[in-house]
Amino acid sequence: MKDVKKKPQICLLLNCRTLEEIKAELDEFGDACQVVEWWTDKNSGFDKFRDEEFTALLKLVKSMCMKKTFIFSYRGDEAEINHYMRLAMGIADYIDVDWKHPHMKSLIREAHRRRTKVLLTYHELERIMTKDDIATEL
Repeated sequence: MKDVKKKPQICLLLNCRTLEEIKAELDEFGDACQVVEWWTDKNSGFDKFRDEEFTALLKLVKSMCMKKTFIFSYRGDEAEINHYMRLAMGIADYIDVDWKHPHMKSLIREAHRRRTKVLLTYHELERIMTKDDIATEL
């Protein structure tokens, strides 16, 4: 069997406050990465858009990522997370769901039905989960 070494993929985290800053980050660092993650909850006023405007904005940012893997991330209250994750399904390549989200399993099922992959993240640094913990939780 041939030993194939793969290079790690580099992810550009877009933690910008405006669309202009997103464009500047992509212009500066876009050639160096294969993955882009957009933290929309950090952006100024994006949560004030109507759903149609927000999905148009998602599509615009994804198109600006030049066919790189596009991850959508949102942190906020439970209702906001559910709402924005569902808007991103079918647009983003991945949605970033926190392990402790109360509706994690239903978001994962819906994302898969809508052909969106899920990046499951765990942020409790005092206790790292074992493989058995993960297997029994999912």
